[in-house]
Amino acid sequence: MSKYAIPSINDQLTNARIRSAQTLRARDVNAWKRREVFQLGFGLFHLCLNLVWALLHVHRGSLGDTGSLAYFFALLEKTRLGNEHPDYHTLLAALTQIFDGLILNGWRTQCGYKSLSDFAASKPSAEDLLNMAETIVQEYATPLIEKAGKNKTEGQEDDSADEETQPTAQTCRKPHIPHCVTVNTSSYPDKDKVHRNIRLLTHDLLYLLELVRAISDGDIGRIEDFLPQLAMMFRGAGSNNYCTEILHFILNLKYVWTPEFAYVNTTT
Repeated sequence: MSKYAIPSINDQLTNARIRSAQTLRARDVNAWKRREVFQLGFGLFHLCLNLVWALLHVHRGSLGDTGSLAYFFALLEKTRLGNEHPDYHTLLAALTQIFDGLILNGWRTQCGYKSLSDFAASKPSAEDLLNMAETIVQEYATPLIEKAGKNKTEGQEDDSADEETQPTAQTCRKPHIPHCVTVNTSSYPDKDKVHRNIRLLTHDLLYLLELVRAISDGDIGRIEDFLPQLAMMFRGAGSNNYCTEILHFILNLKYVWTPEFAYVNTTT
């Protein structure tokens, strides 16, 4: 068995235990006894499960925080979502409904008509729809990035670094999901934290729903495209284990599971 590479797709806890066994057996006599034959990967369902819990942890807020998940749950009269790890399908359905409402609001605001029905009746072209979708992603689903400024008189960071900034046309992202934006330093006098938090929430939900849709479509390439962003989201939410798991997987994809490696193991 030492000459074979055996795919082993598991939840993060099982992978952690296998890696511990590999560490303990690192000086054993062959690859099988060292458990090196197991090529580990994470289960996509467990990835989605932990991602929705991580987003809930980050964006839950409180009922008094307009734009928080707790606020939207109360607005939509959602129940059984108050504990730390609620039912996956119930939570995913609630998050999907919240995302759909936020995006539809973006379309309603940007379309230039009194209602989406009037906009549809105008028969916009495919190019117009694509351009408007691009605008909505920029204005409603791309977080505002703040640049630290320097106080010219004292040489220290200025308070304006805490103020919001508006994005420019310069972006760095895939066509389907945003992941970074370059902005100029400018004052944002209202410091609309609700607007900022909703943009962050919409941004994160867009990644979640892209992941769910890519899994449904069986398109692992789309998932691979934004694995680094998922790793950063898990790290930001305090889910260090899944961040590390994704980094292990990216390392294997790029450097371990080469085409030559795959060819040898499929022919033997």
